[in-house]
Amino acid sequence: MTQVQGSDAPTFATFPTFLGLDRRGRDAARVVAGIPLDLGVTNRAGTRSGPAAIRVASRMLAG
Repeated sequence: MTQVQGSDAPTFATFPTFLGLDRRGRDAARVVAGIPLDLGVTNRAGTRSGPAAIRVASRMLAG
């Protein structure tokens, strides 16, 4: 398994991927997919922005 390495680029200057990893890792041992299920509320957005928020927050852990 490959060790995850951080980047020197600021988090706002990179594409929002989980932990700042490359999206093209075809030989990955594990895959993380953000799949929101927005059925809990009818008058406003519920979980729709959850996966994007997790990707943004995880980039701070990558460094």
